[in-house]
Amino acid sequence: MKLIDELKSIIGGTVALPNESAYLHAITLDNGRAQREPAAIIFPINAKDIANVLKFSKQHKITVTVRGGGHSANGYCLNNSGFVIDMCNLVAKHIDTEQSTLRMQAGVSWLDVYQFLGASNTGLIPVGGACSTVGVGGFILGGGLSWVSRSLGMAIDSLLEIMIVTADGDIKTIQRDAYKSKEDEDLFWACQGGGGGNFGIVVEMKIQLHRTNTPTIFGGSLSFPIEQIQEILSFYNEWILTVPDTLAVYGYLGMTPPEAGQQVQALCLTAVYNGSYEEGFELISPLLKFKPIYTNIYNTSLIDYEIANGKFTLVENRDAYIRSAVFAPGALTPEVAEIFKRNMLSAPSSESFATWMHTGGRIKAKRPDETAYPHREAEFVFQLKTIWDDPTTAFSNVAWGYQFVEELLVHADGGYVNYIDPLLHDWKVQYYGPNIERLEKIKKHVDPENVFHFQQAVNSDFNPEKLDFSRPETVDLSPLNRTNFK
Repeated sequence: MKLIDELKSIIGGTVALPNESAYLHAITLDNGRAQREPAAIIFPINAKDIANVLKFSKQHKITVTVRGGGHSANGYCLNNSGFVIDMCNLVAKHIDTEQSTLRMQAGVSWLDVYQFLGASNTGLIPVGGACSTVGVGGFILGGGLSWVSRSLGMAIDSLLEIMIVTADGDIKTIQRDAYKSKEDEDLFWACQGGGGGNFGIVVEMKIQLHRTNTPTIFGGSLSFPIEQIQEILSFYNEWILTVPDTLAVYGYLGMTPPEAGQQVQALCLTAVYNGSYEEGFELISPLLKFKPIYTNIYNTSLIDYEIANGKFTLVENRDAYIRSAVFAPGALTPEVAEIFKRNMLSAPSSESFATWMHTGGRIKAKRPDETAYPHREAEFVFQLKTIWDDPTTAFSNVAWGYQFVEELLVHADGGYVNYIDPLLHDWKVQYYGPNIERLEKIKKHVDPENVFHFQQAVNSDFNPEKLDFSRPETVDLSPLNRTNFK
């Protein structure tokens, strides 16, 4: 306790210890499988607190990780026996209506942002997350894909400034294209898609805000029995390449919602059009020929759409294993459609689902090496959430999810770091492509003592072998249950 008392004396924030309510709340993540037991949770109130915690932890050789929104796919925001810096008190927001910018601290969620901007009555929108309880920090640091990314770019493309606490406890403010040094330029580049937890602790961000092309936008979901997936994806795979950048049509594979009247495995196509309801409806009308079994159509502001639909893909503290794949234009072939259908119909848990984000458009306006995010040329970013309630079924559910995505990776071009997967072989290349070499150099320069270390940090030597679930005795699932390697 002497160590904790000393820590408390150097910060303005608070510290929570095991069994205290604030501690128990902080270690509860969206993915309930990712359970960790840190020595203490620290709740800073400013960047100086964070700097002091880093210096203190470095002096006492204590591991530090950072918790934002609590959506870390493998629980890397927590750790065992170290300190966790929980950003939940850093929630200040300031809008500059003249410049159409938003300054926000890293503890806010996208729901906080949407509600704040909605109440401002400015009509301004961010390039934000579709899952509204995700924290802004991790989302942006991994790249940030949004319903409006096809028409406005990725979240990192709207990032104007960061305040970051580096490994040595320095507090830096770095503005886009106004760099004070080559180190600052490299650090800002790395924070545009290089993933959270690698290079420093981002305390505050300034982002460019935008306006939709019309005050209200078209949003709509069309659900079809999964048995129709071959004919629908055969059409979608070609049709989607002809639609304007203002239209995004996402995919969902899973059970239809209760309000559909019948719960069956389905393919759902969800469209958001950055334009009028009438134009949006006309654009998606070719899909109606496949006779959806359930439709849900909106004419609403983007902010209200995000708030209304932002909890649809939550794990909600159930056990989950999350994987991803990145597909090129035209990659949703009949072979891929068959993989989707066969695996969804054999899912051991009816709670499991998959989605893909429709990318392309303005995302392609930047070169793959212009930011750390390498998948600029992709058309779809796929995510699988394998979810189960009974712990005795963990192995069968992980096996199903692993093998499902392994089949897809034959047809894919990588993965998305925001859905980080500790069982993914060759993950550095999958997530970062050729950008990994520059990321590793920057990591070595800005964090030479490896203060920010975890199993899949960009400088980690961890690389799991491909698993063979037909021989269960050879399968090593230990990476799912740890944060550090070695």
